[in-house]
Amino acid sequence: GVEKIRAYLEKIGIADNTVIMFSSDNGGHRHGAMNEPLRDMKGSYYEGGLRVPWYITWPGTIQANQTFTKLATHMDIYPTLENLAQVPELEKNP
Repeated sequence: GVEKIRAYLEKIGIADNTVIMFSSDNGGHRHGAMNEPLRDMKGSYYEGGLRVPWYITWPGTIQANQTFTKLATHMDIYPTLENLAQVPELEKNP
């Protein structure tokens, strides 16, 4: 998935100027996912229903192979991307 996208971006010459983000929503589904060692699954208020992977790469800006333990929400993505793209304040999504 993500590696194929990265390879294509490299092929067309824009990989070093592209932010790639990949995430999921609310843990794995009961039928087909394994959330171990997290407790429970999608729809649960335990970690297995809330914690998800969030992969971000931004060459030259974000150092590779880091792990963060801070909480974040998908709602944080759009304001962050607007700032990264330097969208003028008046054009930002309210």
